[in-house]
Amino acid sequence: MSTPLAPRLAGCTTSAEWVMARRTAIGASFEVADEIRRVGVAAWLNTQFRPDTIAEPFVATARAKYPAIWATTPEEDAKAGYAGISEGHMAEQLMRVHVLRPVYTKRHLQTSLADFWLDYFSLPYAENKMTGSARQLDALARTMAFRTFSDVLVAFIFSTGMLTYLDQLGSTKVHPNENLAREVMELYSVGVGHYTEADVKAASKLFSGIWGGTRPDGSVKIGVHETDHWFGAVTIRGRRYANTPWNGGTTSAPADIVRFVRDLANDPVTRANVCTRLARRFVSDTPPAAMVSAMQSAWVSSGGSVEKVLRAMFTHPTWLGTAGRKWRRPAETWAAVAATAGVQWTHTRPAANLTELPAPTTYDAIRTAGQPVRDWPTPQGMPDRDAHWMGTASVLGGLNAADAVLGNEDPHLTCPGRFATRLGVTASMTYAQAAVRILERVTGYRVPASHALVGVLVARLNGGKAPARADVPMGTTDGVDRAVHAAMTSPLMFLR
Repeated sequence: MSTPLAPRLAGCTTSAEWVMARRTAIGASFEVADEIRRVGVAAWLNTQFRPDTIAEPFVATARAKYPAIWATTPEEDAKAGYAGISEGHMAEQLMRVHVLRPVYTKRHLQTSLADFWLDYFSLPYAENKMTGSARQLDALARTMAFRTFSDVLVAFIFSTGMLTYLDQLGSTKVHPNENLAREVMELYSVGVGHYTEADVKAASKLFSGIWGGTRPDGSVKIGVHETDHWFGAVTIRGRRYANTPWNGGTTSAPADIVRFVRDLANDPVTRANVCTRLARRFVSDTPPAAMVSAMQSAWVSSGGSVEKVLRAMFTHPTWLGTAGRKWRRPAETWAAVAATAGVQWTHTRPAANLTELPAPTTYDAIRTAGQPVRDWPTPQGMPDRDAHWMGTASVLGGLNAADAVLGNEDPHLTCPGRFATRLGVTASMTYAQAAVRILERVTGYRVPASHALVGVLVARLNGGKAPARADVPMGTTDGVDRAVHAAMTSPLMFLR
């Protein structure tokens, strides 16, 4: 394996199972790779595309600990006794649970896709005007994960969160707000250079006076207010939308509004943009052109099915050759460390304290590393290029977050340690064998025994100093936890 992100790792190898695990599971670990190996890559992927068939114990655990964030209506809140909890506290709880989910989920691909869509349609959960929207967005991202992009775009554009964040609900024919009209073209579909200011103004008229929005199942029900909507034909990007006048409650406006958004979703430029962003997220900053082309072909033949597009990516001949060409973000590094370590969510929330925040130390450490999960301040979303996350602050912040969980500094989480048993390291192994095994089980990369990283772990296994010989049995596993810590903070841990 050779990767420009860590050129000194030449000579390392990995497996198809580990490539799939690292790319599809935010909290990738040897347990995920072992499961893929046990059932086969194709069978595992097929199951992941059907998340409702996968048992998800994490949901029951999270519901029991923080029940308020799962209710979705004021009526449900009142019935459950959560009326006294501010939406701000619920958003904070949801943001922290979002960090924990990848560690414990069995629905790895759905979790990763939901994370992708929540970045793609980035809305800050904790902002005051997002009151009531965070829970809907979090659930919507999982519901829509593998549907057609047209359905995804329509669902998110007309979600309460999007309409609120972009100030669309106050838009009228007298003062049409241009935020949603601009962002749906600039950020979420065709991009800069593929629309004009005249298109933005026309779209803002079409969007004015909207009511309704997205339902929990992802379907959309919208209408327009007779007194607030701008009626009359508009032309946007060369397409005419009749937007017929109000006639006793009948108008083509709602259908024209949805058709406009679907036209954007199905545009060839949007297709190229979305396929490239998916490949950049799951493969590398510069994904193989042949892979992106195959993804676009799958889009065309399937009507924009996200599942079919992803299958084209995951099964492309260039897939395995891209191992190690994507750098993890701080939250991804932490999740992989926590999952590998078998960290347990042991804290029990006091029954009377519904405003308590789960995993506070962990979440705050990740935020300090430059990744305020689900709270990025702009609609552009978090950067998805390696350079942004390879800076000193992000790398050290990610390591500090990992150290906090390994050192049991978060009062809500417990790291059991005892890694020798967990990773299958025995006292009869030589120092070199143990070091190679630890690196492979922790990171998914097999490193030559002559590599400098092996030397580092060998010294850790021997109490901090290199033994006279690395090819003799250790005789003890006392140094395994120290060696595992070194593996978890090595460059290999950052490579997807």
